[in-house]
Amino acid sequence: MIYKSLKNELKSIADLAQSMQKTESEYLSYKQAMEILGLRNYRTLTAYIKAGLPVIEVANSKRIKRTDLDDFMTSHYVNNKEE
Repeated sequence: MIYKSLKNELKSIADLAQSMQKTESEYLSYKQAMEILGLRNYRTLTAYIKAGLPVIEVANSKRIKRTDLDDFMTSHYVNNKEE
């Protein structure tokens, strides 16, 4: 009886997690992008945009594609190994 109850509870949690992933947007607001990057200052995000972070603008709504954000950060990786 306990096993069946636990199994049902785990299935509910798995279903909830799966539905949350589906509702996660691929297109981020500036605020969401800043949260992902851990930025506290809008000026820093503006500097990233000036440095080449792609922005999608439609009818005064600006969005950043999640994969573009990842690609931008990866392309600015600095290797600090001494040569």
